[in-house]
Amino acid sequence: MRRVQGSGFRVQIGWHGQAALSLARELRVRSSDPLVREAFLTPHSAGIPSRVATAPRLYAGTKFYRPSGAELPARLPTHGSRRGLYSTAPPGLSILWLLITAFGGGCTRPAGEILVAPGDAPVWPSPPAPARIRYVGAFRTPDDLKPEKSFWQQLAGEDKTQIKQLVAPNAVAVSPEDQLFVADSDRHCVHVFDLRARTHSTIGEGTIEFPSAIARGGGRLFVADSAAGAIYVSQAGGPLRRFNESPIARPAGLAYAPSGIGNPVVAGRPQSEIGKLFVSDLATASIHVLDDSGRTIRTFPRTTDPLEGLSTPTQLAFHSSVGLLVTDALAGRVVRFDPEGQRLGTIGAPGDAPGNLALPRGVAIDREGHIYVVDARFENVQIFDAAGRVLLAFGSEGGGRGEFNLPAGICIDAHDRIWVADTYNCRVQVFQFLGAPEDASSPSAIASAPDGGKSP
Repeated sequence: MRRVQGSGFRVQIGWHGQAALSLARELRVRSSDPLVREAFLTPHSAGIPSRVATAPRLYAGTKFYRPSGAELPARLPTHGSRRGLYSTAPPGLSILWLLITAFGGGCTRPAGEILVAPGDAPVWPSPPAPARIRYVGAFRTPDDLKPEKSFWQQLAGEDKTQIKQLVAPNAVAVSPEDQLFVADSDRHCVHVFDLRARTHSTIGEGTIEFPSAIARGGGRLFVADSAAGAIYVSQAGGPLRRFNESPIARPAGLAYAPSGIGNPVVAGRPQSEIGKLFVSDLATASIHVLDDSGRTIRTFPRTTDPLEGLSTPTQLAFHSSVGLLVTDALAGRVVRFDPEGQRLGTIGAPGDAPGNLALPRGVAIDREGHIYVVDARFENVQIFDAAGRVLLAFGSEGGGRGEFNLPAGICIDAHDRIWVADTYNCRVQVFQFLGAPEDASSPSAIASAPDGGKSP
C-alpha cells in the first residue's frame, strides 16, 4: 500500500487506487473538523464498482480515525456546507448493498427462447387427428422478445413505457431478417420487434395519423394512413416519406408485387425490386396500382356494381401463383384478381357454415398457395385451397392462447409461421404451419363450425 497526503489528510490506498484518490479529494472539500488528520480506506470487497468510492456511506469496511488512533464517528460535514453533517448508512444496509453488488453482477439472465411451443400448446385440428397448426407464442411488449437482462434490469422489472406496448395492432408484416412490423392505430406508429437482436423500436410517431395497413417489398416498408389519405415508405428502417403522388381517399390495404426475379437491372436496381404496390381504397371501393415511384398507373374495377366489383375492400395479399386477393368485408367474401385487374372469382360467401365468411379482414397466402382469411366476427382464421375449398379453421373467441378478440391483419413468413394481429387482445399471436391437410373432404381437416365449434 502507499499513502497520499493532501490538505492534512492521509488516505491509505488499497484495492481501489484511483477511487481512493477521489475520496481523498472529496474529504478535503467536505471536512471542517481540524481534528481529522488521516483516513484509512479498507474496502470490504474488491468487487465494488470504483465509482462508489466517492460515497463512503456505501462502504461497510471504510473507517475514519483521529491521529490518536481512536475511531472517528461515521459523520462528516456535508459537501457545500461547513456545518451540515453527512452520515454513512447503517452497517446492516451497507452490508446488504455489498451483497447485492457483489453477487448481483453475476445474475445476468440469458436470452430466452422465443416462438417455441409450450408443452400444452393448442393445436388444430384437435387430437386424434394429425396436427396442422400449432400455437407458438405472442407479442405484446418488448419483454416478450426475452432479451438478455442484467441483474439491475431484472430488479427494475418490465418497462411499462406506454409507447412500447401494443394497444390496437391491426396489421402485421415480417421481413426475411426476422423483423416483425406491427401497425398500431391507437399508438399512431409502427412497432418493430427485431427477433434476432431482441430489440424494439418504433417508426412514424408524429407522422402517421391512423396506420391501417403495412406491406414489405423491394427492401422497403410501406405504411397506409387511412386518415391522411397517404402511403408512406421507409427504406432500411429509415424515416418515413410520402410515397403516393395522387391522394387516395381512404387507403385500407396494401400488397406488393415484384415485377419478376432474374430480370435485367433497371436504373441500377434489379427488376425484382421494381414492383407494383396495390392499394385498396375503401371510400371509392377500388384498387389503385402504384408504380415504383408512387405514381398511379391503373385503377380497377371499373364497374360500380357491387356484385361484379367490390363493396368494401379492405386487406390485400398477392402471390404470383394466385394473383391479388381482396377481402370484401361487408360482402362476406374474398375477391380474386389477376395482376392486371381482371376478376378471376371469389372465395367464401355469407353464412355460418365452414367456408362461409361473416366479416373477413386480413388475408394471406403461404408458399404452397393456401389462402388464410381472418374473420373478425367468427374470431378465427379459415384456410382455403386455391380453388376456394375450406381446409381448416383455427381459433375461437376469447383471450387465451389461440383465441381472438376482433382479429384483423395476418401475414406468413419464410418459416411458415402465421402472424395474426389480435386487435382487442392487444397482441400479435403466432402459429406454426405443420403440414397441409389432405383435402377438403377429410373430416380431420375441417372444423365443425367457422368459429371453431362455438357457433350457436
